[in-house]
Amino acid sequence: MKFGAVGCSHTSKSYGDSWPIHLGNMMNGQPLIASSSGAGNSMFIEKVRKLCDHDISLMVVQITEPTRVTTGMAQFEKKSHTSDYNDEFNDGGHFDGVGYYTWNSFANEPLFARLGYTTKIDEFWRKEVMTSDWCYYNTVHAMLAIETICQKKGVPVIFFSWFLPFDEIIPKQYDWIDKQFNLVKDCALNFLKLHDIKSLPDNHYGSEAHSFLVKQWLYRQIQNFVL
Repeated sequence: MKFGAVGCSHTSKSYGDSWPIHLGNMMNGQPLIASSSGAGNSMFIEKVRKLCDHDISLMVVQITEPTRVTTGMAQFEKKSHTSDYNDEFNDGGHFDGVGYYTWNSFANEPLFARLGYTTKIDEFWRKEVMTSDWCYYNTVHAMLAIETICQKKGVPVIFFSWFLPFDEIIPKQYDWIDKQFNLVKDCALNFLKLHDIKSLPDNHYGSEAHSFLVKQWLYRQIQNFVL
């Protein structure tokens, strides 16, 4: 059984065997991993679409921080600043001929300077965009797109969140999603902190932490949807 595993750097294998590897062991399945380190949820949409053409039986999508906002990036349409270190399915700035840029809270300007721009935007981004409720609507819109694609392709999809529980992400206007989508309760970070699982110095987690996460939380939750 093959399944798609989509998410940010916490889905990648950059820090050891991540949750898709351990979930595959528990489910006797083969994960097809599409990670986008540093990227926002909007970048996951096209990766989900293309994974659905790989004869998978299930899609598991790890939702990332809502304040990560992904837009297009013309300079990355052939390859991104991370393409030399990742295959296309695990590139955080380029996929299937499209360039992506995910805006963050403090370090946009240094990258732009390396690309030849002197744009001053970090303070505006921190104060106006990251604090806006739109970020949460944008996350839901990405989930809606992913759900629609998976339904069209006949692939069941399960969502879980790394940083925030879904009841802190989903605006009340979309509370019906909780009943219609397969959403894992709570979030990975809360579970790891509850059990005092230590992160690496850069706040990612290694193989043992991911193994514990899957065996004690994620796999049990997924069983509720697939059994």
